[in-house]
Amino acid sequence: MSATHDDPWETRFEALFPAYLLPSAMHGAIDAAAAEQLVRRVLGSGASFATFRAATLVAAHGNEIAEFALRALPDLCRALRGRTEVTPEAHRGRLLGRLDVPRTLTARMRGDRETLVSRVRVRRYDQPAEVVVRAVVVRLCAVLTSLLRGWGRTPPTWASHAIPWERALRRTLERTTLRRVSVVAFDEVEPNALQGQPHRAFALAATLFDALRETLDSNDPQSVARCVAKGALWPMEPWQRFELAVALTLAHAIEERLTREAPGHWKIRHAVVDPRRQEIVVFECDDGRRLRVFYNQSPLASGRRQEAIAHYFGSDASSRPDVVILGDGPGREPRAVVIEVKLSSDPSYLHRGFDEAIGYAVDYAQHLSGLASSVLVIPGRLRGAPRPGDRVVAIGWPDWLRPHVVHDAVLATVGGATDTASNPQ
Repeated sequence: MSATHDDPWETRFEALFPAYLLPSAMHGAIDAAAAEQLVRRVLGSGASFATFRAATLVAAHGNEIAEFALRALPDLCRALRGRTEVTPEAHRGRLLGRLDVPRTLTARMRGDRETLVSRVRVRRYDQPAEVVVRAVVVRLCAVLTSLLRGWGRTPPTWASHAIPWERALRRTLERTTLRRVSVVAFDEVEPNALQGQPHRAFALAATLFDALRETLDSNDPQSVARCVAKGALWPMEPWQRFELAVALTLAHAIEERLTREAPGHWKIRHAVVDPRRQEIVVFECDDGRRLRVFYNQSPLASGRRQEAIAHYFGSDASSRPDVVILGDGPGREPRAVVIEVKLSSDPSYLHRGFDEAIGYAVDYAQHLSGLASSVLVIPGRLRGAPRPGDRVVAIGWPDWLRPHVVHDAVLATVGGATDTASNPQ
């Protein structure tokens, strides 16, 4: 996959994720357990595939949900009239409604002189299409509520616009004629009843019924794969997407270089769906060397700076680079390149990010490969290009797409693409 030098990072990320993290066999089908592992590895241990699925529903059908919750459904509820049904009701010693003379006389003839039978007019809202709409509203409202609560008190930016949808659906259920519609479980309604209905709300309910069933309920591997592909970007904050764009772009560049310089000797293993692995990608050479890509993980032992802060201040000073590339192999000490990623244009914030990179160079000095082994990556351009002699370097996204000293530093952790373990550096 080629990239232009001015490829926007969002475009580049969308081109690589999530397919680059999945083995080729999973591009069209992935089981729910592997999808759960991918979500937790990328979004953090607190994430779940159920929450991810709900987010996917919002991502793929947000326009329909908004139209249904805010406009079409309230309009339908104002138009619902139900049907009137006259039913006989028998009460002892009292009359409710109009007297049903024949049935009352029948009771008298049986010797019951206290029972009065009346004809009561009852308004019922039990038409099949109305029942399906109510079931969709109940299910959709529950999904949105669970999704928003799953992120704590303050939902992330991407979910904030779902708040009025959830409120509107709940208000409609509690305060309109919809509350009087017969209650039938989502799995037991007949969605075909929505076909041919003239009101826009019925068509939207049909679309959302199918979306809810396929997105949330199906464990068919192909449906799960479509869910992952459609909603992969949605639950992430922009800084998470940029971090992964940096990690995956580097991994892809290293793969292309290994393939070019040592064809047939290196294989890629997509480890993100393997619950036994911390890495997201592993490159393995036929001579036993490995390059492992870690995202939001800390495979390196704490360094001197962290230990000193803990000693003098008694506080946990643990730090974790956003991306770690760790190289090892037979007869080689593990060596690493650590990367800090900042999605910002604020100079003072970027300066602090560079200070963090310097801190990593101190903390993890015993593990780092040498030159250009602690890196800060930012979205914009920098005044100067990375200098080969610097241990700590900063790179802007436009230069990140070009061959640069970090590629050399990563390959140096295993002695280069073509070097052998018998000649470690």
